[in-house]
Amino acid sequence: VLLFALWLVALQSLLRSRVGLLMRTFSDNRSLLKQLRVNDTVMLVIGMMISNALAALSGMLTAVVNGYADINMSAGVALTAIGAVIMGLTAVKTVQGSRHYRPGLELLGCVLGVLVYFSLLNGLLVIGVNPIYMKCVLGVVLLVFLSMRQFAVSQEEICQTS
Repeated sequence: VLLFALWLVALQSLLRSRVGLLMRTFSDNRSLLKQLRVNDTVMLVIGMMISNALAALSGMLTAVVNGYADINMSAGVALTAIGAVIMGLTAVKTVQGSRHYRPGLELLGCVLGVLVYFSLLNGLLVIGVNPIYMKCVLGVVLLVFLSMRQFAVSQEEICQTS
């Protein structure tokens, strides 16, 4: 728990630092980076270093928990992670309503998305749903979350015009 808290503090401070702001600018608006005279290749390398280090750490922790490592252990993990993060961020941004960047709230959204995704997955396993249908149900839930955000944005635009 202490290690996790330290990790959250480090991530929060990175996202609020100048390097974190420049990395977010790299993903949102590369032309602004060039106007600021910042080498975008450096931001790309820093982002790749951080993401690969986190991927290696998660692979190491998975191998430690399971007691072994196998080449096929990560099959489908990326898609599951992307789906969970999209679900969490969509829910948080729909409830939040503002367009301001709040790293703590977005991290909380990612954690909530993972909890919702795996709670739904375990619930479907408990009631005995066929794994093929389970993927379909999870895909439909992901589509609902994606359309929920689009619906909220369109409602916000309607309210602003009237």
